[in-house]
Amino acid sequence: MSQQYWVCQGIGFDQSAIVPFLDADKLVKLINDHAETAHVGEDFLAKKKYRKTDHISKVLMILDEFIGMEHFELAGLLASANEEGVLIAATNGERRYFLLYPPRYPWENTGEFANQKYLVEYIAEQVLPFCRDDVSRQNIIGIIDTEIHEIGCG
Repeated sequence: MSQQYWVCQGIGFDQSAIVPFLDADKLVKLINDHAETAHVGEDFLAKKKYRKTDHISKVLMILDEFIGMEHFELAGLLASANEEGVLIAATNGERRYFLLYPPRYPWENTGEFANQKYLVEYIAEQVLPFCRDDVSRQNIIGIIDTEIHEIGCG
């Protein structure tokens, strides 16, 4: 039996930090647009017995039902919606999952991506379309960590 180690490093956030900001309907659309195997019917949320004001319960129910929180599909789903393909999903192997802009060699960080402030704004801009309408860019910027350094083990 062998043990493997890896590094989760970069600018981003733990996927559990974004859950309170997500919009259930936008999450369903994201799953339908990007998930390969799951398809959520239009009336799916209407069939479930959740309080209309409890958006976090709706979001958690969707995550549990369709993409499972024991895997990093939420971070992966958000990464797949990134058209430039510069964001990745990573796990530390202990049930922490991240959406990250990983470190790059200096010659790979060109233009605006070489600026840390731009990267924070960029990440916020990428996830904001999946958040509730009352969530501001500043709310998302508040959960972004510019120095994620986790050691994965598994």
